[in-house]
Amino acid sequence: MASAHKPEDCRAPPALQLPAPPVSKFKIGLCQLAVTAEKEKNISHARKAIEEAAGKGAKLVLLPISSAVHFMKHGYIFFDIDILGKISFKESKTLTAGQHPTIVDTGARLLCGPGAFNMTTGPLDWELLQRARAADNQFGEVVATAEHEEAIIVEEIDLSLIELIIKLHRLNLPLEKQRCGDLYQLVDVQSEVSIYEKVALLFQC
Repeated sequence: MASAHKPEDCRAPPALQLPAPPVSKFKIGLCQLAVTAEKEKNISHARKAIEEAAGKGAKLVLLPISSAVHFMKHGYIFFDIDILGKISFKESKTLTAGQHPTIVDTGARLLCGPGAFNMTTGPLDWELLQRARAADNQFGEVVATAEHEEAIIVEEIDLSLIELIIKLHRLNLPLEKQRCGDLYQLVDVQSEVSIYEKVALLFQC
């Protein structure tokens, strides 16, 4: 029996089914490194960490967000914090806001989000935010963690197992079938100028 809320109308056009991934299992390396103000020293340190992770079988290696700061130029929200007597840090002093959002027009099976949190607000929200994003997608399991010192973690990712667990979760909690297509719709409008000028969301009354 079709739902009166028309969940199938929530997205136009409907989402495409992703093909089977070319690789089901692979190892991912996470490098937790101390970053200094010396660029060359940071690069050398990161190179050694990448080589160590690769030597342990990692096919994908992630570095700290500070090691990839040039990718942040498209950011709109800066991390500016000023807590009296504890910490004062403002990204807006060294970074400039981008003019366009970064949109990747492809089916993604893995999203990587390197981040760095301070010891004032970090313990309160870093892991909480990651778990919340996992809960949004009805999936989440902590595979490995590190403490505050430098560390290199290499763990195996099994995409087939993840997809199986996600399907089970969505069967038990069918949120996709409970969306209200009679109230809102996600519209994908192809731009003739640039992919960055796509209209992301349109609410219909």
